[in-house]
Amino acid sequence: MAKTLSLPLPGDLSRAVVGVLGLALLFTLIKIVVAIFKIYTFRKMLWKTTSRSGSDLTAIFNKLGLNNNVTILDQAKPQAFCFGVLNPKIYISTGFVAMVNSKELEVVLRHEKCHLDHKDSLVFLLATMVESLFPFFPVISDFIRVYRTDREVLADTIAIKELGDKRLLAEVLKKLLRHEPAVRPAFIAGIFSEDVLEARIHSLLLHKTNYPKVRPLNMIFSLASFIVLIELMVNPVNAIELHDAGRDVVMLCNQPDNCESVCRKQTFLQLQSHAPSYSPAIFSSQN
Repeated sequence: MAKTLSLPLPGDLSRAVVGVLGLALLFTLIKIVVAIFKIYTFRKMLWKTTSRSGSDLTAIFNKLGLNNNVTILDQAKPQAFCFGVLNPKIYISTGFVAMVNSKELEVVLRHEKCHLDHKDSLVFLLATMVESLFPFFPVISDFIRVYRTDREVLADTIAIKELGDKRLLAEVLKKLLRHEPAVRPAFIAGIFSEDVLEARIHSLLLHKTNYPKVRPLNMIFSLASFIVLIELMVNPVNAIELHDAGRDVVMLCNQPDNCESVCRKQTFLQLQSHAPSYSPAIFSSQN
């Protein structure tokens, strides 16, 4: 493919580019399968750990309009997050309920309610899929981190504004920092998202968000990938079929003036390596 497309690159770089694109496609397919598997296993874990207790929290759920949107998990590790695609819900663990008081629980529920109302779980999942589909554009990952940070800070801001006391949320984060953060898929919107925790604390203390920066190396690599992709898109490609004694060969090339001769030559050289008796004169062509 690299030979027939004749990418205008020195040496064997054209083969390297095509090889990288092939590996990127394979990597993308693997990541998508892994993401689907993670969703399945995560949902299965949630279903298995759903608790029937927590009826004493009905009052606070009703106050926030979340009576049918909160699920209690029977887990000792403190967790609170929003998850779901078509029917998202807020999940809190029994360990988290035992760790906080009623006001701290309310500020966390308001934080997660913001994610619920804005369907951030679905948006984060789509962002993860886009990131998987374009691994050769690492700048997308930087933009997604900025977006995740913005959504978490917005949820904090809304929760604090509704309760009027930022110390409640700061106290919750302080308690959570004493525990090892739970490992969750990247598309989960949670109160203790480790990758955006620093920016949130910075926002709480200084009223100014320290957003993650776009890495220059990622920008350069993404720009180079974009140029190669545009080159492949605008490069005219012709197809030619060569037939002989029941053997069919389809070749591609981007040289419209002498496509047939180039294809004949390449095909003949390949066939000659297997059967030296082949001659290009016996081929008939069909564009």
